[in-house]
Parts: sequence; C-alpha cells; structure tokens
Amino acid sequence: MSDADYHKVRGMGQIGCTAVEIAGVMDISTDTLVRRLQERGWKNFAEFHARESAKGDVSLRRMQHKLALGQEPATLADGTKIPFIPAHPQMLMWLGRQRLGQSEHPVVTPDGDLQVTRITRRIIRADDEAALLDGTWKPAIEDAEVIEESGPDGN
Repeated sequence: MSDADYHKVRGMGQIGCTAVEIAGVMDISTDTLVRRLQERGWKNFAEFHARESAKGDVSLRRMQHKLALGQEPATLADGTKIPFIPAHPQMLMWLGRQRLGQSEHPVVTPDGDLQVTRITRRIIRADDEAALLDGTWKPAIEDAEVIEESGPDGN
C-alpha cells in the first residue's frame, strides 16, 4: 500500500468507516486490507479501527466546541487566516446537556437547592450580516434573547 493510499485509509478509519467500506473504496478485499495494515504494524483491523476512530472522535469534539463557542478571526504566524465562526446556540445547549448535565427544566438537588438553567440565543439582524461575515460583529446585551429561563418558583 502506497503512502498516499495509507493516508486515505487512515482518513476513512478516522471517520469510522468499517473494513468493508474501506476495502470497497480502495477496491481491495477485506483480507488484503488487513494484510496491508499488518504490513504497517497493526495487529488487526480492530486495533486500527479503535485507534483511528478515536482520533476522529477527538477531531469531531474539537469542531463541536469551535462551533458551539465560536471563534474570533485570527492570522497565524505563517500568514494563514482563520475566519470568524459565530457561536451556535443549539450546539452550546447540546454540549451543556451532554457534558455538564444541564437540563431544560429546573432540578432540585438532594440538599434542597434549586438548580437554575438560563440559555440565551443571539439574534442577528440583517444589517449585521456584513459585520458578521467580515468578523467585526460583536453582540451587545440587547442582541440576546432569553429562550429558556427558570427561577426559584420553577417557572
């Protein structure tokens, strides 16, 4: 397997492709795929798949966080420009539920405290579109709309 083909196989492993899918794309049998991976030092396809798909999971998690939190435009030392990425409120809510145990409903803790969740969403007006695209748009407090709020009375 050439270095270019191996790079392609690793990329497919990182997005979670099965041995059958990778072999199909590479136009080889699954047995040949396993042999080629063994020639590259892997014990078997399961080891390859576990390691490479974990790398893909990390990349996916990194992109979810970038999408959720947004990213200011930047220029790297080599001159590469990184564009502005606006925050994505639905991704923030999903990550909050998955990673932080946040809920859409108030929760009473075992010691009787009320856990309050407040989730906000930016409203972007049409006249802000140019600023959004060129990375100069900054939200003001009036640009936030409460889409979910609960207080001490549970409402």
